[in-house]
Amino acid sequence: MSLEFLKNDIAEKSFRRIYLITGNEPYLKEYWLSALKKAVLPEENDFDLMTADGKDLSTEEFTENIRSLPLVSAKKLYIITDLPISSPVVSLLSKEEGLLSDEMCLVIYCDVEKYDKRTAEYKAFEKFVKANGLSVVCDTPEEKDLIRWVSGYFSKHGFSISCQVAEYFVKNIPADMFLLKNEADKLIFYKEDEKTVSQADIDLLSTKSYDAKSYEMTNAIFSKNCD
Repeated sequence: MSLEFLKNDIAEKSFRRIYLITGNEPYLKEYWLSALKKAVLPEENDFDLMTADGKDLSTEEFTENIRSLPLVSAKKLYIITDLPISSPVVSLLSKEEGLLSDEMCLVIYCDVEKYDKRTAEYKAFEKFVKANGLSVVCDTPEEKDLIRWVSGYFSKHGFSISCQVAEYFVKNIPADMFLLKNEADKLIFYKEDEKTVSQADIDLLSTKSYDAKSYEMTNAIFSKNCD
């Protein structure tokens, strides 16, 4: 549901003071961070973009940056990557009123940092985020949603792919959207003239997951024993 709210914010260009982006799907996290950045700063305005590595961020630097005003755009965008939940910046942000403003869009982006969402510290921080902005969780979609996404990706490139072939593709490629995209791009490149993808194309050109390979090997052994 949080993703739907983010999509709506981007579509309406109505941005909150703070966004927390977490989840186990790197492709979706990068995609929506990029979409948010383009929406807040549509003309690639670097003057109003600030970035920081959360692990090295001091409260002094954070305070100075969060209080700065936009130069060109209506808002300034401040992206902090991998801010530890134990960082004094988190404590400062949660306790000191007035740090967040309508002229600033703050994004706490979790790239490799893993938050333990069971801890009291995380729950308190997420509560603060939700009270002042939006917590966005980008987890790997369910298989049916991945199949729909794969079908749409091929369609966007002018390719036709049946539901059965799209399902076969998703079941045989590791459940990682970057890998799915890379394998789809490979098929699009090699099948540019035909503009269609078959199961045979996937078998010939795609790098299959370990589970898919194990299944095929077991099947082959079983078939040989039966013969």
